[in-house]
Amino acid sequence: MRRTLKQVWALRKEGRLEDAALLLVDALDQGKHPVLLSNLADVLLTRGHRQEAVRRAEEALQMDPRNDQAHAVLGRAAEAQGLFQQAAEHLKQALELNEREFYVVSLARILEKDGKVGEAIGIMQDWLEQHPEGLRVQKALSRLYSKTGKKERSEEVLALASSEDPALYAERIKMRLADLKPEEAIRKLEPLLAVGSRRNNPHLHLLLGDLYRRVEMEEKALCAYREALNLRPDDPYILGQVVYSLRRCGRKEEAWPLLVDLVKRRPQDPVARRCLERDARVLNRVEEACKVVDGLCRSHPGIGELFGLRKRLKKGLEKALG
Repeated sequence: MRRTLKQVWALRKEGRLEDAALLLVDALDQGKHPVLLSNLADVLLTRGHRQEAVRRAEEALQMDPRNDQAHAVLGRAAEAQGLFQQAAEHLKQALELNEREFYVVSLARILEKDGKVGEAIGIMQDWLEQHPEGLRVQKALSRLYSKTGKKERSEEVLALASSEDPALYAERIKMRLADLKPEEAIRKLEPLLAVGSRRNNPHLHLLLGDLYRRVEMEEKALCAYREALNLRPDDPYILGQVVYSLRRCGRKEEAWPLLVDLVKRRPQDPVARRCLERDARVLNRVEEACKVVDGLCRSHPGIGELFGLRKRLKKGLEKALG
C-alpha cells in the first residue's frame, strides 16, 4: 500500500489526478482499506466530484472512525456547500486525530468564513505554542491580526518567521510599505532587492511587479514578474502575472504558450480560461486551443466549465472552416 500511495502523490504533484484516481480504484479492487478510500475521496474532491468524494470518505470512516483524512475531506466538502459549522466540526475532529498544519489553516479559514475570527485566531495561537515552526499558520495568523486592525501583532508574528521564510519576509515588507504611495514604495523596495539574498526572493520581485502595475508601468511590472518566475518557475500564480502583463503590453503572441501552460496548470481558473478563448480567436489558434481543452476535459471531468469552453471553441472552429 505504501508504494501505491507514493505513486499517487507523485501523480498528484504532476497534476495527473485522473491517473491517481484510477490507481487507487485498482488498488481498492484488490481489497478495501480506509487509507486508500480516504485518499481516493481526497482526489475525487479535488477533481470536483463532491458527492462521490463524500461517499468514499464516509465509507472510510465506517471502517476506521479515526481516519483524519476522511474527516478533512468531509469538512472541505461541507465548506464548498457553505455549511461552515458542519465543516468546522469535521476539521476539528481531523485536527484532534492529527495535528497537521494543513488542518489548522483549513479550520481557521472556515471559522473566518463563519464570522468566528476570534476562535480562528485562538486555535492558531494554541497550535503554534506546540509547533512554532509552522510557517503557513504564522502567515494565516498574521493576516487575521491585520484584518482585525492589530497591525503590531501581525508584524510580530511575521518577524518570528521572516528570517527563515522568504514569503513571510516579503509579507512583512509589504505591510511596512502599505501606507505609502506606490511610487514611494517602489523607491524603498528597489534598493532592498539589490542586497544579498533578497535578490533571490521571488516574493519581493512579485511585490515590485504589483507596485509597478498600480502606477501603470506595465513593462517594468513585466520585468519584475519575469524575474520572480525565473526564481520560482513552478508557481502558477507568478506565471499568471507574466501572462497578463504580456497581454496588457499587447504581446499576445508571445504570451500564448505561457497562457496554454497556465490553463493546463489551473484549469479551474475562469480568468485564464477566458483569456485562452479570446486569444485563440485573435491569434487564429482555435484548433490548438480545442486540443488543449479536449485533454483537460478528460483529465478534469469535474470542471463543467471546460465542456462549455470546448463546445464554444469547436463551434468557432467549424464556423471558420465552413
